[in-house]
Amino acid sequence: MRVLQFVFGILSSVGYVGNGILFFYIEWTFLRQNFIQILNPLLHLQVLSVLLTTPLFWAFLAMSFLGVFATASIESYLKQRSRQVERNAEPKAKQAIHQETRYVDIPTQKSSKTQAPTSTNATVDDITPQTGERPFIRCLTDELEEIAGTGWNNAKVLNQLHHELSFRSKNKSRVLKERISNRLAELQSTQITWSTTANPGVQNLSTDAFKYEEGLLRRYGYKVGKDGLPESERREILDKVFLLPLLQIDNSAYSSEWGEPKSEKRLKKLAESIAAFTRNAKRRTTGDFSIAIQDWEDDLEYLKKMHYDNRFSFQYPLTN
Repeated sequence: MRVLQFVFGILSSVGYVGNGILFFYIEWTFLRQNFIQILNPLLHLQVLSVLLTTPLFWAFLAMSFLGVFATASIESYLKQRSRQVERNAEPKAKQAIHQETRYVDIPTQKSSKTQAPTSTNATVDDITPQTGERPFIRCLTDELEEIAGTGWNNAKVLNQLHHELSFRSKNKSRVLKERISNRLAELQSTQITWSTTANPGVQNLSTDAFKYEEGLLRRYGYKVGKDGLPESERREILDKVFLLPLLQIDNSAYSSEWGEPKSEKRLKKLAESIAAFTRNAKRRTTGDFSIAIQDWEDDLEYLKKMHYDNRFSFQYPLTN
């Protein structure tokens, strides 16, 4: 619409300039016949009378009026549309920001002693959902910036905004997209955990452990999903984690849980971590994590065939 408004603005300008040039041309024809006419106080009236009988004058006049009318109409339409989008975007942003997080209760094991139930939490918020939805498609960039400010701590809203900005090429949109990308990276380092169901092999992992596990694999560059690494690169990383000494970890207690390179303890920890991420993603009710889930399950199968079969006897973790 802005382009159309610009075109009509040019049309209006051509009409004004054309009539101006036409007026001076007719006046010049009078002066060329008799230069004394420059002293004639009625010269401009004579020029105007000739101008009114010239078809080109009316053509330029029509162009001017059409351009002015169309430009004003488009401007009015854009203002109404902007106000309507603003009214529609506000409840959507609030709804996304205040969306409830769903939790699943963990059954506790009965024992002779009273024991507080422990929960295992893992996040998959750092995975970009593979979705084609564009809830903010009608919003202007300024409105997207306001929504981002309102939902600055909400990863879902920021992911939706980031997805929408991927379709926009203006400099302001690119700058906002970069800011949101940086914010999402910050949120990944302070992830919000959510409950998982009890499952053998992961009940003994604490929330801090999951935080370290995601951080550990991320430090190696491990990434799944739509924008994840190719299969060969992911498996090269998994081989490094299993076969070689780990990168330095500040938490010595957690580091000891991984055991030595090539050990049963190391492989069990690695497989259980990936299996837990997979189960958590399957329980998500929003977003499409099918590609990420498939990558995780393929990597688990690779670890089983390459390092587990015919070597170790611990119960290999499941993803359902």
